[in-house]
Amino acid sequence: MKKLIAFLFILILSIPLASLSGCKTRAASAGDYVYDHATYEYYSTYGALNTSVPNFETFAAIIETHRVANELGKPVKADPGWTYYIGAGAWNQTAIIQTDTYWDDAKFVIDDRNLVEVNQRLFRVTSKMPSIDDSLVGKALKKGDTNVGMTFEHDSLVSVVDNTKMRHRRGFNDSHPQREEILVDKNGNIDSGTPILSDYVVTSSTVRPIDTEQLVIKGGNFTRIRAEIQNRGYINRNILIERSNTLVDGICYEIQNNENPDSPYNGFLRIQNSAHVTVQNSANRAQNH
Repeated sequence: MKKLIAFLFILILSIPLASLSGCKTRAASAGDYVYDHATYEYYSTYGALNTSVPNFETFAAIIETHRVANELGKPVKADPGWTYYIGAGAWNQTAIIQTDTYWDDAKFVIDDRNLVEVNQRLFRVTSKMPSIDDSLVGKALKKGDTNVGMTFEHDSLVSVVDNTKMRHRRGFNDSHPQREEILVDKNGNIDSGTPILSDYVVTSSTVRPIDTEQLVIKGGNFTRIRAEIQNRGYINRNILIERSNTLVDGICYEIQNNENPDSPYNGFLRIQNSAHVTVQNSANRAQNH
C-alpha cells in the first residue's frame, strides 16, 4: 500500500506522486451492474455520454450531477466502465465536490489541446461549512501560547496574518506578511502539533471549520492530452482539495503526450487550506517540465 497522509495542515501541496507505481487499468464492470438511483447520483442521469469523442455535454453533466448531489447530500457514482470526455474551451467551469464520490473503474479523458483558461480547475473539493474571515483581528498572540482566547463552533484550521511584519524567503527577492496556520479545538486550545512560532498582532485571519465526517473520493482513471500552448506559469487543470478530513483512495493519472516543455502543469492533486487529508493507493505519472 502506498500512502501519503497530511496529518495536520497543508497550506499548499501539489502532488504529482512520481514515486508511485504506474497506473493499472481496472477491469470494466458495467455488464452486471444494477443502478441504485435511490442511493447515488450518476453522471448519465444528467446527460453524460460514454465516449472519448469530443463533446460538450459530458462535463456539463458532471458539473450538474455534483451540484444536485451536494444539494441532496447524496454520494456520486460514476457509471461503471464508462469513459467520460472533458474538453477545454467550451466549459470553463469547475465541478464542486461536497459528497462522497466513487469513480471506481470509470475513465476520464482530459483534452487540453484547445485550452484557454489555464487556472480553471476540473474538480474542487470543499466543505459545506463556510469559513469565517477576520474574527481574530486585533488579537495579540505570543509565541508558545496554548489558547487563542476565543471559542469556536467546530474544531478549526485557523490562518493568522500580521502584515506589519514581513518575511523573506531565502533565495527569493520577494517578501510576504508573517502568517501561520494553527489547529484549534472548540475551546480555542492550540494543537501541540501546530504551535504558534512568532508573536502576532493579527491584521487578518480565516477560520476554516473541520468536518467531523470523512469525505471519500475513490477510484478513477484519468488520462490527459496535454495542452499545446506556451504558458509562462503553471497550468492548474487539476483536482483542488480544500476540505479537511478527506480521503483520496485509488486514483490513477497519466499523460498521453508528455513532450511539450512549454506547458508545465501543477500536480494533478492540489491540497491547500485543509487538515487531515489522506492520499493512498494512487498511481500518478509526473509531468515533464
